[in-house]
Amino acid sequence: MGVYVLKKKKIKFIPLILKAAVVLFVFYIIFMLVNQQAQINSKKRDLEELTAKLQLQTMKNEELKEFSKSTEDKNEEYIERIARESLDLSKKGERVFINISGN
Repeated sequence: MGVYVLKKKKIKFIPLILKAAVVLFVFYIIFMLVNQQAQINSKKRDLEELTAKLQLQTMKNEELKEFSKSTEDKNEEYIERIARESLDLSKKGERVFINISGN
């Protein structure tokens, strides 16, 4: 009698599945990194906008602090300036000219 050697059948589709899983994992990691970078850039823009708003508000607060410490004459000047700029008001009897050319 002869000696029979059993050969194991190699399963070829397991390495193929493993390779596909690794490729999918790499694409997932790349996608997540790009997504995270986009979110970081968006948050940086938000931070810049909020920083600009904070600086503007700080300037307004300083102006109001100076207003509260100033004399009566300066208070009237400040109130008049705000009324002219923000509320489009004018003094009684004052002529107001409107530039209709758009320049």
